[in-house]
Amino acid sequence: VPLQVTARLLNRLAQPMRELGPLPGTGTISQFDLPLAPLAPGEYYLQFTITGPSGPVDQRVGFRITG
Repeated sequence: VPLQVTARLLNRLAQPMRELGPLPGTGTISQFDLPLAPLAPGEYYLQFTITGPSGPVDQRVGFRITG
C-alpha cells in the first residue's frame, strides 16, 4: 500500500502559506512543484507529512530565498 505524502509551504514562523499538491503521474515517488519566483527573500520551510499505518509523521526542511 503506497504511503500518502502531503507537502506544505511554511513561513519563517512556521505558519502555513500554501498547500502543495503532488504532481500527477509520478508513480510511487511523490513529487511537488514549488514556484520560487513569487516568494520574497527570506526563510521558509517545506513540511512533508507522511501518513502510514501507525499514523502521520512530519518532517520540515528549511531553505532561504536570497535577492
